[in-house]
Amino acid sequence: MEVDVLVNSAWSYGTVPVLSKVQADMMSRMLGVHKFAMPSYIDQLTAQHWQVQEPLGWSPEFAGIAPGFLPSQAVMDAMGHSLVTSNLVWQNQLEQILSSQLSLVGLAARTNIAPIFQTLSDTLARYGSVQTILGSLVSDTGRSTQSLRGYSAPPGLRYDTFLDRLPRRPSPRRVAVAQHAGDVQSGLLVVEALTAPDLHEDEATDLAEEFTAVVLEPWREAPGRLRDALLGKLQELDPELPEFLMGGWSEVDRAGPAAASKIAHCAAELISRTLRALAPAPEVIAWTHAVHPREGGMLTDRGDPTRRARVRYALRERPKRDRRLVEVQIDTLTRLFTYTNDVLQPIKHERTVPITIAAIHLQTAENAVSLLISQLE
Repeated sequence: MEVDVLVNSAWSYGTVPVLSKVQADMMSRMLGVHKFAMPSYIDQLTAQHWQVQEPLGWSPEFAGIAPGFLPSQAVMDAMGHSLVTSNLVWQNQLEQILSSQLSLVGLAARTNIAPIFQTLSDTLARYGSVQTILGSLVSDTGRSTQSLRGYSAPPGLRYDTFLDRLPRRPSPRRVAVAQHAGDVQSGLLVVEALTAPDLHEDEATDLAEEFTAVVLEPWREAPGRLRDALLGKLQELDPELPEFLMGGWSEVDRAGPAAASKIAHCAAELISRTLRALAPAPEVIAWTHAVHPREGGMLTDRGDPTRRARVRYALRERPKRDRRLVEVQIDTLTRLFTYTNDVLQPIKHERTVPITIAAIHLQTAENAVSLLISQLE
């Protein structure tokens, strides 16, 4: 397929702009010169846009949800600039941010606004909005700093693969994985971005406000019955688990001087105690010796089970693809906790920034716990 046909066909979805004519012409001209140097996601995303246009291009339903996960004009400008940039740090960050755009648009094309897509639309819109916000930040071509350090990349790749392999009519469990894991992935990107050491304070403040609007507020406005159901399941596992979850959200509302540290503590305890309740150490150790006697990373030097071992034990009856996605997301979330202590000190930043970071931690932990529990029913 000729690239000029691709990019011009991808120019718009009805009323939803994707590439300007100038951008399309530029990408067509430059492909001949930079064909082998061009980042693969540009070619793939352009082709994906072309493929999705025929079934969805004039669909009112698609036009209504597309702005949430299609790249913004600023991001498309950045994609065009990346054809000739020599800033590999900047280019790699943009590719990391936009990787899932392929999977999101592909899922839309494959399901043709089927019930599965309707069910996932809120999650995918949040995830796509996070990518677009970060893409707009990185699209500042004068930046030489690193806003993303790669922590969210491995789970992002696994989530992309998961979405790519979703059938048109997946099982309810697979839908639950796609929903909860999508919100976990959004949280990982947000936390990684807001805790970047090179992020200027004014940028951090602006990002915190945007992420509050597109991630935190919609999540907290979700039907209360969903959280009530989760609280009931947590209560069955450990009577103190609901206290950590709701106590953390109470601190978000109070926003006191030490609130950020308290919220982060609640989030960390929510994850660790849930794993201990679902996968008690004696059972995990015995299972590891019996089933994975030679596999590394399952037990610590002291013989205690690692997070990876606990997740794998809890989800041992689930397909490997589902289990590994949960495993890498929870591991990344837990590792990110260790990089936020300095940022969560109110004296270093405006209070809204550490509160937002901690609140996103808590929301992500809540989704991670929901993801775990949804696979055990």
